[in-house]
Amino acid sequence: MASVWVATNTTQEGTFALVRDCEIRSLRMDGSKLRTLTAMTADPEGPRTALVYAPETDVPYRGIETAPPLPPCFHLELIHHLDSARNLVANDPEGPVLIIRAGLEDGEWKWRTYTYDTFHAHMTMEAITTAEQG
Repeated sequence: MASVWVATNTTQEGTFALVRDCEIRSLRMDGSKLRTLTAMTADPEGPRTALVYAPETDVPYRGIETAPPLPPCFHLELIHHLDSARNLVANDPEGPVLIIRAGLEDGEWKWRTYTYDTFHAHMTMEAITTAEQG
C-alpha cells in the first residue's frame, strides 16, 4: 500500500530515521542561523525530530567544510513536496512507497522525492561514495 515518509539527514553517513507524513503535526526552523528543521510528531509530549541538520564548520558534512544554512522557507518547501507526494498516493493507493529527503546539490539544499527502490539505490551509492572518500 502506498504511503509517504520523510527521511532525516544526519552527520553520520548512512544513518537516518523515517517519519511517516501523517505523524507530522508542525514544522519549525530552529536557530537564528537556520541550521535545523524540526518536526513535532503526533505525541505532543514527545521530543521534536530533527528532519534536517546543516552543520557549521565544526562538523564536516559530506566532504565539505561548511554546509550552507537552510533556506528561510525550507519548511514550506517540504509542505509542497508532502502535498505532491500525498496527491500521487491518493491517485494510486496501490502505488509505491514515497520517501522525501533533503540533501545538498551543487551547494544548495533541495528536497527530493524517491520511490523505495530509488531511495535505496541512492542511499547505497551515498554509502559507497562516503566509504571511498573516508
